[in-house]
Amino acid sequence: MHLSFQEQRVPVRAFLFDKDGTLVHHKPMLLALAKARRDELTKRMNRAIANEWEDNQGVDIAGQTLDPLGPLAMASKHEEVIITAALLYRHGWGWREAKETAEQCFQEAEGTMTSPYGATLIHGTVNVLKALRYAGLRIGIATTDTHRRTEAMLGHFGIAHFVSAVVAADDVWRLKPAPEMVFRACQRLECEPSTLVVVGDNMVDIEMGRAAGVAACIGVTSGVTPPSELATVADIVIPSIASIELRGNEIRVDSSIQPLPQERGNSHGC
Repeated sequence: MHLSFQEQRVPVRAFLFDKDGTLVHHKPMLLALAKARRDELTKRMNRAIANEWEDNQGVDIAGQTLDPLGPLAMASKHEEVIITAALLYRHGWGWREAKETAEQCFQEAEGTMTSPYGATLIHGTVNVLKALRYAGLRIGIATTDTHRRTEAMLGHFGIAHFVSAVVAADDVWRLKPAPEMVFRACQRLECEPSTLVVVGDNMVDIEMGRAAGVAACIGVTSGVTPPSELATVADIVIPSIASIELRGNEIRVDSSIQPLPQERGNSHGC
């Protein structure tokens, strides 16, 4: 199987997709998660500390907005815990107690939520994953979300059976843009980085692929990063993964296809 784009043609055996902003609309999920965490902090401490935490995370829950480059959108759960613990430390907690309290708050908050945590599938996700898998290509996901939450979300949307490898933030030592996620995924997908295509909505996704020496890096504008920025590092920039099409033994990328708002998916499989 070959990938064709912009007069280039490269052999591929597998695709590695980012999750948030690439396969799913994640803003509703992040806002719901932030609210649950803020409410837990309010209950355990006070509203003033919770409001300060909200600012530190780069989110305005009442206004339903978030900073696409802020901690809530970009950081791993472990990093968010450290940021929260640092806030508690500044308010008088000892470091050990602050970290334990932050971890407990996050755990309690997530316990109040159920999959898919407010997220919805981006249009075209089911059809593209199905087509790639049925064509004999292997599919992996590299995400800064947790492994448990990612698996639960894939199951909810009925797309878990298309995915052969999930590499989450709690599976590696070094997060994107380090290449470790690519190397770990390649082990599970039984392919070399040189035959893998990375698809993501963030600069760190593309930089991760570049650092690992993958066959191609595709940027999608369905997430947080402007096309002009993605174009500086990606091989090609497309509106969404709906722009990926199979035509015979060729995988073609059409940057003119416009994405639709969302897709429900099928919780019973496809």
